[in-house]
Amino acid sequence: KQLEISQYNKFNFDKRCQKWNDYIQAIEQNLAMIQLNLHTNYHGLLEIDTNLSNIINDFNQRQQELIQLINEGKQLIEKNLITDHYTFTKLEQRWQLIIKNILNKQQEIKNIIKLWLSYQNYLESYYRLLKNKYDLEQEQLQSPTINLINQIKQGTYISVTKNEELKNLLEKIYETNRKLITYSDNKTQAILEKEWNDLQKSANDIDINIKSKSETLITVLLVRYNDLDRALDNLSTEIKSIRTFQQQPTDEFDQFILQCQSKDRELIQHRHELQRLRQIITEISPELHPD
Repeated sequence: KQLEISQYNKFNFDKRCQKWNDYIQAIEQNLAMIQLNLHTNYHGLLEIDTNLSNIINDFNQRQQELIQLINEGKQLIEKNLITDHYTFTKLEQRWQLIIKNILNKQQEIKNIIKLWLSYQNYLESYYRLLKNKYDLEQEQLQSPTINLINQIKQGTYISVTKNEELKNLLEKIYETNRKLITYSDNKTQAILEKEWNDLQKSANDIDINIKSKSETLITVLLVRYNDLDRALDNLSTEIKSIRTFQQQPTDEFDQFILQCQSKDRELIQHRHELQRLRQIITEISPELHPD
């Protein structure tokens, strides 16, 4: 009877071992399929991560049963009821190896997911900062200071896209973009390439736009400065003429008064020109004429 019990225990043990071998083999096949489909997009990675989590959770729920089976096997070996030690030992090694591989694979997947999240954050930060810098630059070009005008004329003006913070973000985006391409499928690779090209194009378009507005600004300012110079020259001539009249000797005071009145009428005729000059100066920049 004791022999029958031992034989039954061994038979039951063998069946349970076979069940676990089949279970571990199914996990190995699942892991192999995951490896084949590892090159995917962000949503595909989330699905793989969920799949691996389900495998790990299911395995953890069964683990106590496996530990009990291993302990029973060791007892049967001690009683010399198991002669095929290799199969039993291999089972123990397989489940330790498979769970290790699954945990490592899930960590790898999570790292790639984090890379995707970082990439999206870099893109959002770049475009947000680029817009803020561009809007600020537009305001500066609409109300330029003397310093800004001189920088543009001398060619030392630095465009918004040359901002160090933007350049650092651009480097991070490029580096992350290239890494993600190596982890992605063909369709996702094409999307990533297009995103990078679009990003470069947006920066180039802004450079062209800023350059065009800067050149237009300088052209308009030069025309206004020339008008201003001519008007000031005319005004200077009028003032010199008045001083000349003041220095001329006159025998009669009335004659001098008449000459002054004549010049006063000439200056009144130029009053609208003075008002126009004041408006031009104000439009050029508040800094040139604060009031």
